[in-house]
Amino acid sequence: GRFDPAGRYPDGYGYANRRSVPYIFRITTPTTWIPTDTYPLLACFHYFSDSYFCGGHSVPEAGRFVLAADDYDPLITANLYGHSMWYGYNANYGTWRAPTDGIVVNYTERRLDWIMEWTLNRSGLKMDANRVYMKGGSMGGAAQWHYGIRRPDLFAAGETAVPAVNLTFDPNNRHFSLWGHEPAITTTDGVTVGVRADAGAYVAAHPEADLPIMLMFARKGDVDVPWGQDPPFFQAVDDSRHGGILYWLQGDHVSGENPWQVFAEWSSETEYLEWVYQFARNASYPAFSRFSLNDNPGNGDPANGDPRGGFNRFPRWDMVTISDTATVWAMTVRLHSAAPVITATADITPRRLQALVHTPGT
Repeated sequence: GRFDPAGRYPDGYGYANRRSVPYIFRITTPTTWIPTDTYPLLACFHYFSDSYFCGGHSVPEAGRFVLAADDYDPLITANLYGHSMWYGYNANYGTWRAPTDGIVVNYTERRLDWIMEWTLNRSGLKMDANRVYMKGGSMGGAAQWHYGIRRPDLFAAGETAVPAVNLTFDPNNRHFSLWGHEPAITTTDGVTVGVRADAGAYVAAHPEADLPIMLMFARKGDVDVPWGQDPPFFQAVDDSRHGGILYWLQGDHVSGENPWQVFAEWSSETEYLEWVYQFARNASYPAFSRFSLNDNPGNGDPANGDPRGGFNRFPRWDMVTISDTATVWAMTVRLHSAAPVITATADITPRRLQALVHTPGT
């Protein structure tokens, strides 16, 4: 509800703008579960119109716990299914008070924080806090790019399809009824809604942050999550040296090409979807930028640029043999055999350093 009994948030707002709001989630144990063993945790964020069943993914999976939360609030009528885009809403939403007299509060994110903390601290569920991952497409991708990357002390990596990376780009402003359309309305983050809803603005403003490493793809024919938001976002991620693998292909929001079907660097759908699970918060990794074999996404017009391609498609590295000491950071990097040439250039930024004494720019 609107209370904050633990005093976690000094702004005085709680978890909703009224009392007693239910918020459902589910946790499934691994398919073969040995309670004395420790397992990673996958947080599944559902798409628009779905629920804590998370598109059928909230079922037991091999070798990991699965947490599926539910972005649903019965108060919300601006979106048909009661969703807050995994973010929150104006403190005056659903009242007779003007949105310009209120502030946009990240209510849903606060509930997610509470659920994540509760889950990771269950004595009967042994989870590896360094191996917490994200999954979810579309609106679930918005959860990762707007909520998850702001919590590098929680998530190690994420994989997402057709995510909304800039909610202000929607020409119909479908979600602004939750927050207020006036551009001057601010948020509990101290920025306007327009800035808070732009993941590219966040990554560009935080080059120093070791974000969860991300794997994603968008489709150029997408009109539900318009393609035009993606090229500037890709460039912001690259310019701020955050790395990851960012793809685009042909198709629309719900159907079309998938990376494992189109790009030779993936042997199967399983290899693609399992790629993120090699990372952990207590292990460094290389962030590639200005990679010479990057493709051209174009200017936002679906007809402009390469019809399909990606950033950082071919760099590969060995997570097992990383040397990360107070004086040395070393690892083996290589080009995937599917690369069109045998040499390439890139900037490599060591991220999530564990021991190396290092200052930015050196």
